[in-house]
Amino acid sequence: MVGMGGAIYDTLGIVTRREPITYAVTLGARTEQNPYIAELAAMAMAMRCLPHHLVGRQITIFTSNLGALLAASQPRHQSGQASIEELYNAAHALRKGGNSISLVWVPSQGDFDLSRRAKEAARKATEPGRSPEGQYRQAKSTVINNARAKRGTRILPEWVGKYSREIDTALPGKHTRTLYDGLKRREASVLAQLRTGMARLNGYLHQIGASESDLCICGQARETVKHFLFRCTRWEEHRMQMLAQTNTRRGNLSFYLGGKAPSDPEKWAPNMDAVRATIKYAMATGRLNTETEQATNTPQQ
Repeated sequence: MVGMGGAIYDTLGIVTRREPITYAVTLGARTEQNPYIAELAAMAMAMRCLPHHLVGRQITIFTSNLGALLAASQPRHQSGQASIEELYNAAHALRKGGNSISLVWVPSQGDFDLSRRAKEAARKATEPGRSPEGQYRQAKSTVINNARAKRGTRILPEWVGKYSREIDTALPGKHTRTLYDGLKRREASVLAQLRTGMARLNGYLHQIGASESDLCICGQARETVKHFLFRCTRWEEHRMQMLAQTNTRRGNLSFYLGGKAPSDPEKWAPNMDAVRATIKYAMATGRLNTETEQATNTPQQ
């Protein structure tokens, strides 16, 4: 449960006869409310509890919640707008009597009598068996989190991203930036097509309904990225420089596309010479080019 507590003390003894007044209010379950909103509500209630006929008094609100204090100082940029509005409305009413109001942060572990009394009241508000004493507004973040929880966790089908995971077993990170940061836009576009499989090749175009057949123009097999890079007989002369990058890993998509293969050591880095040779090969064939790519050949920003 989430609750709020407070203690009010009149230093002149006019209102409270020098004995602090405490209050405790239960707001609701933790799934519906949060401590940040409770602190704002407690501050607003402390203001509302003060008699409006006060004149010329110095009113100080102490809080150990720095987040709530900062929210009150920048009301238009924080959550909990309903409680902040109540706080400002109460302050406006009190200022009509010439009262001045200050909000002060105090350490939660400090030796402060009013702080201890407020904490005791707050604990009382969250004792077992307590129920909300009214309908309090929820924080937007709490509402959104509850809605997401009710929807449940969505799990993508296993086939989604399967091709990319097979090429690169490493999580996107530093090596991904290494791959793309030094490339021109057109080069990066070509590499992205090859690494995701979403390329202008018949295998993918047929999958999305943009081609009548998935067969390569060479007529030998389905036009996949692997077939395009290593097997299509139309591009044998173009791929000579690309294949010359290695004698032992020819035909390895991970090596040529900058991915981490399952057999690679833990301390691994993409071979950028092989990656650039692969991009150069793909661009030389003209197979992946589009009109927008042909018009753009500037470094990435």
